[in-house]
Amino acid sequence: MLTDAQKKRWTWIGTGVAAILVLSLVWVSCNDNRGIPNGNTAVPTTETPGTTETVYELDIPAIEQKNAELSAEAEEGRLYGNLEVSDEREGYSGDGYVTGFDGDADNKVVVEIEVPATQHYDITLCAAADEEVRNTLLVNGEDIGEFTIAGKGEFLHVTFHGVFIEAGKARLSIEEIDGGLDLDSFTLTNNTDLYEISYEDAASQPVNADASPEAKALLRNLASCYGKTMLTGQYASSAQNQELELIHNITGQYPVIRFGDLGSYTDKDTENAEEIEAAIAWSRAGGVVGFMWYWTAPMEQGSVYADKTDFRLSKAVTGEDIAQLDPEELQELLDRRKISEECYALVESIDQVAGQLARLKDADVPVLWRPLHEAGGGWYWWGSDGADAYQWLWRLLYDRLTAYHGLNNLLWVWNGQSQDYYVGQAYYDIASIDVYLRADAEYGSRYGQFQWLYALTKGEKLLALSECSRIPDVDAIFRDNAVWSFFGLWYGDYLVGQDGTLNGKYISTDDLIKYYNSDGTLSLSEYIKMSQKSLAN
Repeated sequence: MLTDAQKKRWTWIGTGVAAILVLSLVWVSCNDNRGIPNGNTAVPTTETPGTTETVYELDIPAIEQKNAELSAEAEEGRLYGNLEVSDEREGYSGDGYVTGFDGDADNKVVVEIEVPATQHYDITLCAAADEEVRNTLLVNGEDIGEFTIAGKGEFLHVTFHGVFIEAGKARLSIEEIDGGLDLDSFTLTNNTDLYEISYEDAASQPVNADASPEAKALLRNLASCYGKTMLTGQYASSAQNQELELIHNITGQYPVIRFGDLGSYTDKDTENAEEIEAAIAWSRAGGVVGFMWYWTAPMEQGSVYADKTDFRLSKAVTGEDIAQLDPEELQELLDRRKISEECYALVESIDQVAGQLARLKDADVPVLWRPLHEAGGGWYWWGSDGADAYQWLWRLLYDRLTAYHGLNNLLWVWNGQSQDYYVGQAYYDIASIDVYLRADAEYGSRYGQFQWLYALTKGEKLLALSECSRIPDVDAIFRDNAVWSFFGLWYGDYLVGQDGTLNGKYISTDDLIKYYNSDGTLSLSEYIKMSQKSLAN
């Protein structure tokens, strides 16, 4: 997600602690017992730290797996507003279907189904529309998600998988976005796929055979914790680390992962000489470093937005094997018109960012490296020219940084947000997704996105929530068997208000304290303690 504020400077947090320097090489085992957090970490702060003596135990309801297949006709539910029963459209079941979804605020249909067991269900609704429409499914008043009915004029089925429902009466309803649908029926069946998810097959070795010892250790750490706990992460926006310090002051804990952006190093309009120092300091203090790259188009009108630059990735694509060519060889190809100016500019820009990543390599800092994010959305230039061009660029970037520049300290995080933009198992280590919801929406576990990524990666990769508008519900991720490897909460209004205090719009003080001191998450102090225990053993 990009705003104008995303070009804010990412800067230094202060000096690290020399005694923690070796931690990046330690295999942290999440099977170790976790001590009670006391708010003391290796990260320096000028603020008075928050304190908490409470560890919040996970609150997970007992699941009773039971076969179930239930159905209910929409016309048998309670109808409000302009909704009415009709039988004019062919193909319905029962005595008719509900029509009249015209956007009126009073429109509401409530269908009750007696649910026999507390477990996860697949919910299938049958509806028709004359043009494509989007609307929202609610269960017991909770926003389950949006669905689309194609405008084919016939009844179609849409299924939501793995919805948690407690035993008793379940109220199913529709919240209109576009309206314009005819609703026929609901069917509930017990879900089985969710309980078959396993975390043990996720790769613990980097795809880069020459990965540095630090990168190998980091991925082993993440794999060791996967499915057992979720690492905390936060994007920083300023030299003062306002977001990270605010979290510490409120919860007594720091996040494990500090996320930053390298875009300023390749953007001629901005300068930031301190972001690399900030990352090195965070690593030396025992934390994990994550970087994204808001890559300004390397020529034409500079922007990351596809609609604000004339640069077109498709003009850069070439069949020439250029990943390991030096600048002189690339210039020769350009002179011979074997490659385009766009292609040459891309490689030149990659080499620029490589110079910064090399500083981290020289400091033995492993990096969760997430370039070319959200490509499937099409709003950035690296995704707007289609999947083929994007995949070519990803492989060029991977080969250039690893084979040519020898940046073996990188763990590659793929964040394409679309199956069409999938780059293949051999070109990344971790799969992630970005999820932003309205402030008043229930964030939950985001199990739907977790299941989608799990199926796409065949369970062979760690899965992460790389950007989020709110920290996922920790109890829910274990209840729904959707335990993300880590999360990255975005900065600004998603956490901090204009007065520098907690905004409270997306997450409350109580929830922030709970999530950072939960049995289901890992904070920096706990990560360091486990590292020290591993050293002692």
